[in-house]
Amino acid sequence: MRLKTTKRLLNLASLCALSAAGAVGYWGVTPVSSSASPAGNTLEHVAPSTVHETETPNNKASAPPIAAGLGGTSLSMNWERPLRRPLFDPPAPAPIVVVKPPPPPIRAKLLATVIESENSTAMIKLTNGQVVFHKVGEPLGADEPDAVIFKIETGSIWIRRGNEQLRLSVEGMNGK
Repeated sequence: MRLKTTKRLLNLASLCALSAAGAVGYWGVTPVSSSASPAGNTLEHVAPSTVHETETPNNKASAPPIAAGLGGTSLSMNWERPLRRPLFDPPAPAPIVVVKPPPPPIRAKLLATVIESENSTAMIKLTNGQVVFHKVGEPLGADEPDAVIFKIETGSIWIRRGNEQLRLSVEGMNGK
């Protein structure tokens, strides 16, 4: 092929590409008629928040021609979408776990229990070295004001402190 023929063919190809681009641009700008649009995409079915209404001399509101041909879902979904947003949702923050520390152990020691039908008594040595005698319903002492004796058994007592129940037994009995 000669150089002149190659130049003419390239000019013809460029002219065809430019005319095709112009035709696509014109087709994209032209309004869509209601007969050419699919069923259900008329102006009445477009979401009201997506249509920008303008006043005409007859005080009738009309929609822009491009909005009339688009479905209400695609326009409402994309029209008011913020353009500057993260590409993905950030991960949810880790839940805050509050660990309640366990209550301190009872430092009093049970020395002995005296079991009687109506008058059971527990002999308790407090942390300050004082030995006291307590019955059912009495608190352990100044060190444990919220710990109350609620049951006295042979060799052990049951103490209620808040919502927990603790068993305090005589040393050397191994819970017997």
